[in-house]
Amino acid sequence: MMVWGVSAVYFILGWIFFTRTFRLYALVSSLLLAIALHNVLQSQLLVMLYLAILAVAFFTLLLLKRSPDKKGTLYFSVPCWLLIATVIINVFF
Repeated sequence: MMVWGVSAVYFILGWIFFTRTFRLYALVSSLLLAIALHNVLQSQLLVMLYLAILAVAFFTLLLLKRSPDKKGTLYFSVPCWLLIATVIINVFF
């Protein structure tokens, strides 16, 4: 349940602060975040690390002087990289 809540908050914050329009890649990105978090639920350290990465990305992008559309693209690409990291972690450990 926590996974879906985090994904929903992630989507809503990205929509409010960056895109302001419905984008399919934003919805897919939120689903990828849910998958990534679900796959690392066995390790509290990884969950906290992933949430910290998301928070740092969010606040960094808020401070950048870029167009909201470019910020949205970067913001919604972070879960893709987290899912790639999750797959690598699960394969090697």
